[in-house]
Amino acid sequence: MAKDASDFELELLKQLRQDAYNLKQCFTQYTFHSLAFSAAVIGLALRFYDELQYAGLVGIPLTLLFLTVATIGTHKYTGANRIAGYELHLQRVARYPAEGCAGWHPLMRTLGWEECLRAWRVFQATTFEFIYGDGDLRKIDPKEALRSRIRRKVIRLVKFWEVEQQNAKLYRRNGTLLPLINPKKDEWWFSTRSHLKEGMKYYPGSYLQTLLNMIYLASSLSMIFTFVACYKLLQLDDPTVGYISTAGSIVFSYWAVARFTHTYARRKVLEEGLLSVNSCAVLWQVIACAHFWALSDLANRSKGKFVSYQNYSETIGMKAIEFCEQIDTLYTWYQSVPINRIAALVPPPVANDA
Repeated sequence: MAKDASDFELELLKQLRQDAYNLKQCFTQYTFHSLAFSAAVIGLALRFYDELQYAGLVGIPLTLLFLTVATIGTHKYTGANRIAGYELHLQRVARYPAEGCAGWHPLMRTLGWEECLRAWRVFQATTFEFIYGDGDLRKIDPKEALRSRIRRKVIRLVKFWEVEQQNAKLYRRNGTLLPLINPKKDEWWFSTRSHLKEGMKYYPGSYLQTLLNMIYLASSLSMIFTFVACYKLLQLDDPTVGYISTAGSIVFSYWAVARFTHTYARRKVLEEGLLSVNSCAVLWQVIACAHFWALSDLANRSKGKFVSYQNYSETIGMKAIEFCEQIDTLYTWYQSVPINRIAALVPPPVANDA
């Protein structure tokens, strides 16, 4: 007999939990391996420092290594939170009425992981860009919004850390991480702390913060080692190399601080912003609704019968932009989901005996 949906779901969740665990363990291993490697390199630099005075400049490539590891770490935890959010989403919708409710229909439970992930890669990216990005997607044509990924990526390299640094300052001052789109709004469904009342506390965990703090400390020590080396180069008979090394180290340090600020801000978004587990769970439900809504729109173009996924990316992108228009009224958006039209789209699959 073929497995029923719940068996497949449990098996999928088991695999996804293992994937999330592997993502976190991978970052842990990268962190400690990079720390061990840097200690060995610094030791060799000290050993040959008298013979090779430029050895002290190894702090720069080591800091680059730490920057890479920190960036990888935030991306690993982004994936882990996405998976944990998916499990939380399934646990929540399991408690909904059998006949469905606003923003949910049992048919949506049949949505497979890979199909839902395909929608996620368009919908979540568009939503994230709308909240924390540089542009206002409401003023962009849907096709342009989907095709401008490279352009927006370049903008983010310059702007993202500045935006998140502003959010980090707001967090330190107000205890709330505010998005870019409406700095006067003090309560968002994707900002956990903004829903807490006086006397309430929220603890997102400190493991990621601890690992990143270790990386920040190691990077600082590496750059101190480099500046000490620059100082000694300035004491040479010809200090030209020392001046060049010092100027280069100062510029690099400024850039490194900016990148670490970006990582710090992204960690805050991972803990209590759009990338947190709870926000991912909410967004998974939104994406399930948007996916079937997009399919129903495609079916309407084919005389009420769904026949292909042609133009699906554009359609799901339009749903994402429409959602962004109402991002501060989540439950109003749920009310607008055409549940009856979705329910009539296609019957759920039936498991037959082998």
